[in-house]
Amino acid sequence: MPYARLFLAGFRRRTTYRLAILAGVVTNSSFGLIRCAVLVAMAGAAAGGSTAAGAGGPDGVGVLLGGYDTAGLLAYAWITQALLGPVNIWSGTDLRDRVRSGDIAVDLARPIDVQGALLAHDAGYSLAAVIPRSIPTLLIGVLVVGVRLPTAASVWLAGLVSIVLAVVVSYLARFLLQSAAFWITETRGLLNLYAGAAGIFSGLIMPLAIMPDGLRALAYATPFPALIQIPADVLGGRALGADALGLLGVQLLWLVVLAVAGRFALAAGSRRLVVAGG
Repeated sequence: MPYARLFLAGFRRRTTYRLAILAGVVTNSSFGLIRCAVLVAMAGAAAGGSTAAGAGGPDGVGVLLGGYDTAGLLAYAWITQALLGPVNIWSGTDLRDRVRSGDIAVDLARPIDVQGALLAHDAGYSLAAVIPRSIPTLLIGVLVVGVRLPTAASVWLAGLVSIVLAVVVSYLARFLLQSAAFWITETRGLLNLYAGAAGIFSGLIMPLAIMPDGLRALAYATPFPALIQIPADVLGGRALGADALGLLGVQLLWLVVLAVAGRFALAAGSRRLVVAGG
């Protein structure tokens, strides 16, 4: 089956460079420590300068910042760092590169769907990051700063579903963005703009609950929270039951919207495609 082979090719592509995987773990862990320090310092300042561990509730861990207590902030920082590998919100230019090189003409002539084929490859690429990168990152967070992860099986199940949806939404958003290569020659500026917006509005830099109301509303009007904020809240146990199902529904909605938009963009781009020599 071609899609299974493409999935395997994506998996092998990422696992080939083992030192890059190790570097990813080191980088994720380093930024995890930095983000923990920044978030807890922000919480301490918001609590009026009191110590992070002692601000608030009777158990010594009160609500500090945006509804997150100290444990919640630490868990959020490390879960989002662990999500970076599989969700892959920034990298990936396969469609753009194939349009620029003219290889997309061969892809369109093949008896497989271009959007589905690239999704299969991207899914394998994302899965390859889970065991060697995401799990070690979480373990470092547990061992070094005492991150507390949920123990309920229902939370983990909902979290895994949310991660899968986030991976697909991320791919579909990047596919739609790279479809601009059918119309414009240079897309690096557009990709850089997307990378900056994704970092801010996905909840990677900080939880969206911390943002001003207007900026937070703007973020939730985009698909970016479905990439990081929503899976982090579901996997971290912040959203449970009906709330978790509602967030999964938001991810599914964006998946459908982006998939349809991507198909229209591919169809429109294919109609105007001109490949030199053929």
